[in-house]
Amino acid sequence: AYRDAYGGQFTPELARLLQLPLQVLDSLVQQQILLAEADRMGLKVTDAELPKELGRQPGLLDEQGRFVGNERYRQIVRSIGYSTPDGFEETIRTQLLLAKLNRVMADNVVVSDSDVERAYRDQAETARIRYVKLPIADFRDDVSLTAEEVESYFQDNIESFRLPERRAVDFLLIDTNAVRQGLSVTDEELQAYFTEHAAEYETEEQVRARQILLMVNEERSGEQARQELAAIRTRIEGGESFADLASELSEDPVSSQQGGDLGLFGRGQILEEVETAAFAAQVGELVGPIQSGFGVHLLEVTEHLPGGLPNFEEMKESISRRLLAERARESADAQATELAQRIGRESLTDREAFSQLAEADATLTFQTTPAFGRSDNVPGIGRSTPFSAAAFDLQEGQTSAPVRVGSGWAILRLAETEAPRLPELAEVETEVRALLRDLRAEESARQRVAEARQQIAGDGDFAAVAEELGGTVTESDAFASGGVIGDLGANAEIAAAALALEQGGVGEPVVAGMDIVLFEVVERSHFDPAEFAEHQQETRDALGSERVNQLIATLVSERRDELKVSYDPNLVANLGLDQG
Repeated sequence: AYRDAYGGQFTPELARLLQLPLQVLDSLVQQQILLAEADRMGLKVTDAELPKELGRQPGLLDEQGRFVGNERYRQIVRSIGYSTPDGFEETIRTQLLLAKLNRVMADNVVVSDSDVERAYRDQAETARIRYVKLPIADFRDDVSLTAEEVESYFQDNIESFRLPERRAVDFLLIDTNAVRQGLSVTDEELQAYFTEHAAEYETEEQVRARQILLMVNEERSGEQARQELAAIRTRIEGGESFADLASELSEDPVSSQQGGDLGLFGRGQILEEVETAAFAAQVGELVGPIQSGFGVHLLEVTEHLPGGLPNFEEMKESISRRLLAERARESADAQATELAQRIGRESLTDREAFSQLAEADATLTFQTTPAFGRSDNVPGIGRSTPFSAAAFDLQEGQTSAPVRVGSGWAILRLAETEAPRLPELAEVETEVRALLRDLRAEESARQRVAEARQQIAGDGDFAAVAEELGGTVTESDAFASGGVIGDLGANAEIAAAALALEQGGVGEPVVAGMDIVLFEVVERSHFDPAEFAEHQQETRDALGSERVNQLIATLVSERRDELKVSYDPNLVANLGLDQG
């Protein structure tokens, strides 16, 4: 879905940024929770309901409303990513069951008339503004602070600068890379691993192709489609771009957006007629017209990967890295467990004992952190990590269980504890000055923009005054309560202020993020009872759907908590995920 939406801009980096695997895991968990809830309620999909729903699926009935037949059914199912009809039908059953659960939820949602009117008012009451925003930082240079002002501000707000409890810890690091340096693998082991895991390295034969599809339907006969496609083929053979013509003329709604590109595909993944032609063609060859149940296709094969098992020598280095990484991880895991047991058994809990353990083992290092708070960044470790949590769970004389860190495992001992306290000004003066300077800059910005507002109220022109301020006037689209206001985003304060004014009204200065904003209402729409009557049912339905979704989200959240849903740490790490 994301690949279709982003087209050529979709990359593995974007997939990682969007954390698609985690989204899939979460959605699958949600589905299982909802299916369990449907089962708890006794909801079922009957054998009579499934065929009716299948009859509504595209392509499964012919023009006379008759089933297209088992062979055509299997082709359609394969073309949309299912190896057998059973898997497709199971998906339909799941969709039907979830729809039943949704209807049960909807029956438990109450939407009053006043709720509907309020929701419609929130949509119908809109404003459009023009605004100018000035960076508050631009006013900082004009702020000068005396020592007395800084001292006074600090004393008045000293509690907000209270230093939390901080801890310093000694720790032994079992470095996985250091462990790996002491390991080796023989050629025999590499060959054995390659043989044992051959299925992992074997790739299937794949083809990449572009297509132009012309549908055969009531408006176009098969012969007409073939004639049109023959003319298109002639244009391509004459030098025109296949991709450009596919984007313009192909009636496949998905591949046409990608210049006809079908991507890499193996056997059994697309229409059988198209697959057979594609796998038989040479790279660069035009193939077609190809007749299918959808219409006629013209193909251009752009890549052909033979598949099969790669040569052992080609894979030897990567297998070696993989084997060494696996063995180093396993060895480091075992070493961390054994070391923790030894420390407990021999009461090796003081700093000297930790240091001596590191001196005796090249895979161990002894380190001491600076004092840090629970949410502070620990150099070389990170911020708000299991390492920090373990440090703040320790009591005097205790050592921690092994804690996974980026480079391996750590075993901690408490070195020092600093109790929460009020600081001296010298310890936090930089922070105090920065905060006070920001406050003074904001006051100065408010005052300047308030003066500009008075100019506009005295028959001044908004654009001229904005130019005097040194800002650029931006005009928003119409927005309702909670809507997005240009590049200000969803700013509730500005939205409420604008909706409280009429056309021509100028709002009070508003701080929006790092800017001060002055705005004028240029258009105002009000609630219309007649229009409300016309859209009342539509609004009721939308509000009902929103509340059903909220009810389902609440149910899923509660069930996740009750079930203590979690993902295996190794799975999360292997997929490069961050659960936040």
